[in-house]
Amino acid sequence: MLRCPPRFFRHSLLLASLTFCSVSVAFAEDPEPRPLAERFPSGAFACLEAEGLGPVARQLQESALLERILASPQYQQYRKTDQYQQQQAGRQILEAQLRTDLWTLFEKVLGGRWIAALYPGDQPQQPHLAVLIEATDAELLALIQERIDPFLDLAGDRVERFETPAGTPGFALDGKLYVVIAGETVFAASTRDLLEQLQSGSDPESDPSAASLATDERFVAMADQLGDGHELRLFVDSHAIGAATDGRMGIPEKLDNPLASLLFSGLLELVAHSPYAGVTVDVEENGFAVAASVAGAAHELDESHHVFFPSPGDAGAPAIPQVEGLIGGFAWYRNLDQWYRQRETYLQPEALPGFDQFETNIGNLLPGRDIGEDVLPLLGDRMTFLAALQNFDHLEGEPGLKLPGFAAVIELADPEEGADTLRLFFQTLTAVLNLQASAQGREPWIMDSESYGGAHISYGRYLSTPEGDSLPVVFNFQPASALVGNQFLLCSSVDLCRELIDAAQTPADATAGSSRCFDLELHAATLADAFEKNRTVLEARAIQDGTEPERASEDVAALLELIRMMQGLQLTTSAGEGTYELRLQGSWK
Repeated sequence: MLRCPPRFFRHSLLLASLTFCSVSVAFAEDPEPRPLAERFPSGAFACLEAEGLGPVARQLQESALLERILASPQYQQYRKTDQYQQQQAGRQILEAQLRTDLWTLFEKVLGGRWIAALYPGDQPQQPHLAVLIEATDAELLALIQERIDPFLDLAGDRVERFETPAGTPGFALDGKLYVVIAGETVFAASTRDLLEQLQSGSDPESDPSAASLATDERFVAMADQLGDGHELRLFVDSHAIGAATDGRMGIPEKLDNPLASLLFSGLLELVAHSPYAGVTVDVEENGFAVAASVAGAAHELDESHHVFFPSPGDAGAPAIPQVEGLIGGFAWYRNLDQWYRQRETYLQPEALPGFDQFETNIGNLLPGRDIGEDVLPLLGDRMTFLAALQNFDHLEGEPGLKLPGFAAVIELADPEEGADTLRLFFQTLTAVLNLQASAQGREPWIMDSESYGGAHISYGRYLSTPEGDSLPVVFNFQPASALVGNQFLLCSSVDLCRELIDAAQTPADATAGSSRCFDLELHAATLADAFEKNRTVLEARAIQDGTEPERASEDVAALLELIRMMQGLQLTTSAGEGTYELRLQGSWK
């Protein structure tokens, strides 16, 4: 029987073990990097995290958008200013000293992972700062340290050199900023103690389960809600900030502007009572998305603030009708009736007298009707306002300044009485405008009507068709109104009114905006077309302001080109279960 020598067996076993380990290491996935928040002490009331900004910076540097901006006449003019020359001189000195350009510096130092956090300080207005940067190029970081060392020596008493308990050299600037560079990591803090805590938490031997920012209850809730993998993520512990201030983070209970109140009072009240808030930023090759989330249930606020949010299960802001040539618009959910009745709850006393004048003006258009008692209760909670390109088929020619068509889509709580009231408003307003017709250089409108798509359109028309290549701006308008279901349409052109009637025949998905409070859209292509139609007017006004004709033409061309490089912008807010979300999205070509 053939027997293997014991030594051969041991060597074979060792070789097999090493081979297995090598293969296992080769095919094993890289371990997940330790979250930077685990290295920070607990108790931060705000922090900003970044990851992967290097590719974003490189993408921006190589983008056609930046190339167009740098080639624009406006930027070329800016290059001639003293401010630009001073900035360039400073940039050249810095790049020469560091032996690298600023794009590379950003990409390799700030392009990896970093986090900055604020902690309560001795004074409420002077929080402590802590920063940790993981550079992607340790050699560049070492070179930077080598190049700045002579300047630190020149600073004299303003710079203090020290050594941390870990034996790493560092320096302090004016006793207000403590910095340590260790390998590929930069530690910085506004106090020595905070710096040492930061460096201690980064020790590989430290316990990852120990109390840290990553274990703080509200930070954990924010991280679970917003997720990881964002280029930027901001956390705000609004509960801690409120406890350290007046309980509302300095947010006023009442505003001094009625429009601002209509738009923001509900959100501000929710933020004032929210335990935390978070914001994320994501960048792709041809777009970006900013998402903000405020923890808290809108229906748990006091009843007076329910007017700004749809009730659970109720329909929220409607979708914006996608009419032909749509430039943009916004839709909202607001209980105007209750907001108006309770306006003293939302507005500062000095803002209230203006409502007296408002009611007087409305009273002139709706004789015998009180806006608060007779008009607003007839309106629903959902409204849409939009603008779209229009033609001028009602003219033999066109206006000198070509405006888009405008429209308001008003939901009615009482379609029958509400429509009668708004028709009275429309007819009275048209009559008042007709009294000004002579001063505006036009004929009065004659009220006419037509049936379209099952609806009845009332509109103003001219007795004789206006003619001319550069008519006054008032000829942009041919007022029209119609009732479609429970929606009343007020439009500046008959064509837009017809398109909205067509859009109303195709009901939107009832669940699409079930929790939506506000929706805004902007379409760059049609916006550029609107400017293009008025190119001559824009150039002429620039020349009147003192711009040379050639430069005026270049400026307008650059503006149009820049707009056409964009695709669109959308802002949406929604009140979900236990959270309020805002999302801003933009895209470019």
